Amino acid sequence: MGKYANIKTVYNNIKFDSKLECQFYITLLQAKKENKIKDFDLQPKFILQDKFEKHGKKYRAITYTADFRIYTNDGKCHIVDCKGVETNEFKIKKKLFIKNFDFPLHCMTYIAKYGGWIELDEYRNIRKKAKKM
Repeated sequence: MGKYANIKTVYNNIKFDSKLECQFYITLLQAKKENKIKDFDLQPKFILQDKFEKHGKKYRAITYTADFRIYTNDGKCHIVDCKGVETNEFKIKKKLFIKNFDFPLHCMTYIAKYGGWIELDEYRNIRKKAKKM
C-alpha cells in the first residue's frame, strides 16, 4: 500500500500505482473501442527543467510522469493524472507543467454520487459550496 493508501493493481499485465488509475485505464479502453477517443498512452514523461551544473555541482533534471496522454478524435492531446489528493510535490510539478507545455492537464478522481469521473478542482468546488449551505 502506498503513502496515500493507494493499492497497486495489475490489469492486462500492466502495473498501476492505484486502483483509481487502473479504473481510468479501463474507461479509456472502452472509450477507444467506442471511437470516443483516437488513442492514448501510459506514463508519458515530461522534462520540467533540464539538468544543469552550477559551482561544480551537478543537478538532475526535474521530470513529471503523468498517468495518461489522450489523443482526441479532433487531433487534440490531453494529459491526465488520477488523484485522490494533490500532494505538495505534485502541485509544484503541475505549475511547472502548465508553464512549460500547452497541453491541458486534468487531475481526475472518481466520485459515484457526482456521476463518476470528475476533475479534482471541480470536486473541491462542489464540496466548498456544500459546506457553505
